[in-house]
Amino acid sequence: MTPRADQSVPVSDSAARASLAWAVKPSFWSYVLDAGGSITAVGSAEIVGAEVRFPTVAPPAAGGATNRRSFVGGVIFDAHHGALRAAVFDPALEESSTGTTLTARLGIHDVERVALADIDPRTLSATLRLEGAMLFDFRYAPGTELAPVRLV
Repeated sequence: MTPRADQSVPVSDSAARASLAWAVKPSFWSYVLDAGGSITAVGSAEIVGAEVRFPTVAPPAAGGATNRRSFVGGVIFDAHHGALRAAVFDPALEESSTGTTLTARLGIHDVERVALADIDPRTLSATLRLEGAMLFDFRYAPGTELAPVRLV
């Protein structure tokens, strides 16, 4: 049975412990490497192929108006001798009555979380939000398709 868009998909115990795998935006990933830059995993995150895997912090926590599934670690994209620098730390999938959002901190010491992308609950495709455009220094417009997220 396929859930409606407004339904949550049940999460098994193994899925609750799954890591978040995300390639961010493949063309951005390629651009950084083609420019002689680097993509570095930080903390518990690791780079596997052309995506970053962020391990889960704990099973999803329910409470209030939002259910959050939190992940730990970070990734730093660095190119042009530091002129291009983008980072994502401690991403989370936050589910609310309005949908699912991928949030993260953009700096290792940031407290505020930024809503990077809207996530389609059926396909796990990611669409850049206005707030998330900061990650790319507004080079990509809100609504731009990003790499889908996966739970592995």
